[in-house]
Amino acid sequence: MKLDAHLIAKTRPMANPANLILWGDMRVTVLADRLFRVEKDEERIFCDEATEAVWFRDMAPVPFTKEEKDGKLFVSTERATLVLGSSREESYVILDGKEIALDNAENLRGTYCTLDRCNGNLYRNDDGSQTEIALDMGVISKNGVAVLDYTKSSVLTEEGMIRKTRQDSLDLYIFAYGKDFRAAVRAFYMICGDTPKIPRFALGNWWSRYYEYTDREYLNVLRRMEERDIPITVATVDMDWHWNTNNLDKAKGITASGRNDAFHGGASGWTGYSWNTDLFPDYKAFLKTLKDKGYAVTLNLHPATGVRWFEDMYEEMATEMGIDPKTEATVPLDFSNPRFLNAYFKILHKPYEHDGVDFWWIDWQQGPRAKAAGIDIMWVLNHYHTMDNGKEHMPLILSRYSGIGAHRYPLGFSGDTCTTWQTLQYLPYFTANATNIGFTWWSHDIGGHMGGYKDDELYTRFVQFGVFSPVNRLHCTSALYQTKEPTAYMGGSGLVAEEFLRLRHRMIPYLYSAMIDTHENGKALIEPMYYEYPDCAEAYNCPNQYMYGGELLVAPVTTKGDAKGMAKTTVWLPEGTWTDIFTGDTYKGGRTVDMVRWLDTLPVLAKEGGFFVLDAKKHTNDISTPTHLKVMAFNGDGEYLFREDNATTRFVSKAEDGKQTVSIMASENAVTRKMTLELRNIPNGKVTVYADGEKCDADINADGYLIVTIDEVKPNVFYTVEAEYTPDARAYRNARYLDTLTKLEVSVEYKEKLLKNLEKEDAVMRAAILLDGMLTENEKIRFTESW
Repeated sequence: MKLDAHLIAKTRPMANPANLILWGDMRVTVLADRLFRVEKDEERIFCDEATEAVWFRDMAPVPFTKEEKDGKLFVSTERATLVLGSSREESYVILDGKEIALDNAENLRGTYCTLDRCNGNLYRNDDGSQTEIALDMGVISKNGVAVLDYTKSSVLTEEGMIRKTRQDSLDLYIFAYGKDFRAAVRAFYMICGDTPKIPRFALGNWWSRYYEYTDREYLNVLRRMEERDIPITVATVDMDWHWNTNNLDKAKGITASGRNDAFHGGASGWTGYSWNTDLFPDYKAFLKTLKDKGYAVTLNLHPATGVRWFEDMYEEMATEMGIDPKTEATVPLDFSNPRFLNAYFKILHKPYEHDGVDFWWIDWQQGPRAKAAGIDIMWVLNHYHTMDNGKEHMPLILSRYSGIGAHRYPLGFSGDTCTTWQTLQYLPYFTANATNIGFTWWSHDIGGHMGGYKDDELYTRFVQFGVFSPVNRLHCTSALYQTKEPTAYMGGSGLVAEEFLRLRHRMIPYLYSAMIDTHENGKALIEPMYYEYPDCAEAYNCPNQYMYGGELLVAPVTTKGDAKGMAKTTVWLPEGTWTDIFTGDTYKGGRTVDMVRWLDTLPVLAKEGGFFVLDAKKHTNDISTPTHLKVMAFNGDGEYLFREDNATTRFVSKAEDGKQTVSIMASENAVTRKMTLELRNIPNGKVTVYADGEKCDADINADGYLIVTIDEVKPNVFYTVEAEYTPDARAYRNARYLDTLTKLEVSVEYKEKLLKNLEKEDAVMRAAILLDGMLTENEKIRFTESW
């Protein structure tokens, strides 16, 4: 039987003969001017098929020369020279006049399969000891050359099936892109395939909890969220949607009937395909209610056990696989069999999808075994589930990282982490660093999954990180006393978290634009600082901060605050002017700054001339194209292309002395919409708005910064907003000082004393604050950090 057509990936693995070089027992493929493939096989049997990682090698001819000299082969393009000896140790790349070994000595690394059982970057072994996880290799390196070893990669045949490759042959891909890190990632996508577009709903807030909800209890959780104006776009039902280990044996009488044996598949409830009718007596009505309220739905899967005799669809599945249903023999999980694959999706999945399930959470935890030895079952599961889910709409799954090429199967589920500050401290680095292997859509258990401790401040800081991460999925383990509902977190922590959840939903336009940029241009939503600033040594030494959507620098707060609730975060600022979108603080770059924040904010800094686009709607989980945008604009020269499915809007910022100009141009297919432009660095001034050179009406307001609202921004009309103002550094300094003074928890008498500092010059004022014995160190920093 052949695999169904929609499960067969479209690949182009045969290299252009013009790009091939045979040299002894080696073959070199020049894939680009800085990308080489090197194969080595004593029998000269080389792989021309797609592999689980690489699908495309049919590049146009690449100009190169070859020369043999002193027992070595020199392959030179306009940008790099690959020098091959008889072994990897004798080979190197000449890049910008330097010889660079193929040893990955300065590789900046990629990501890791899972953070299950991890406290930060430490894995908890069964004996209680801890082992530091080692991230896999990435396609970029500080010395400019990165090597990926695909030797053990399985083959993806023309028929769409997976088979093991020759394990004794060498297969290396050499990326020699110097410090052009984005180009290296684009080259990776060129041979491995692009990151797919993902649905808008995946960019909102997810509700998830490992808990045995009834249908009524689950809907009540969402009702409570709705009543508190907390927008949720994805409703996740963990494994309790089906009969599980807690109830399966009793419900189906497995042990009582003597069926608790290997032949019948035992009584474990990890795997299941039939709804638990005790909890969900009418699952179709439950799903319909979720869909009617605008939620996307995902269900959890642990498919290892196969399909057993008690499942609702067992008879149909067994018959399809040639098993007599009367025998009650388990239908084993066998993704090496096209008949099973076709039936698995057609019989087990598609009916539920048509009932309202949007995508599947593949929660494989049974190790790397597969029907065919040497094949990674995690990759197989991710590949086929994505292919099937993409048959009728944008493909989406939630599953653990399955190695090189896993970017084609978003989203990544990082596993069951510990609920600790150590975990939160590790996640910003872990998330951003995955960009080095093209994996841009990590989803973490926001708040931590298990163990650890309850800390209300930690929860809020976790949510803040989640809001400024790729996917914001609230989740935790099964415990009566554990939940990620904000109302369970005291002292205002939950209320702050709610505000950030609302913000996340309003960020969907910005996130969706970045998602399209990833799909079309290979630029990730989250990038380590060295992507934008590769020549700055500091960019390699600030792992807890990252660029977010290209316009924002985010430095999550990952340490507990002091007794007054103030937490310090050290942030490296590149050259330029940076403005905190929450506090309004403005910083001169080219330095490292200690920033102090109360619980209600974290450092999120817009770059000079940057833009941050939000949906102006509030109190809704609607994900449709916005009809009213709020656009934060920051002084300086800059440009931002806001992307939508079939339209773009270009924002350009131009700075002159005492004047800031913002131009707006929506493409032909853009919707006519209301737009509110916030000039965040200009407290007041004269504003003039033009449409195609003619003055047009706009509502002008000032509330700490200028606010300009244009009722109708139409496609193909060139809008210009000109703001003339008088810069006043002293007024800015005093405003920031007063803001901190107002929030400070000290006596009124002491505040009156501190108020007198406003009369002093900068240096005197700073000295007075730093020498003040009544202020804490964090209070001193907060007073002085931004001026």
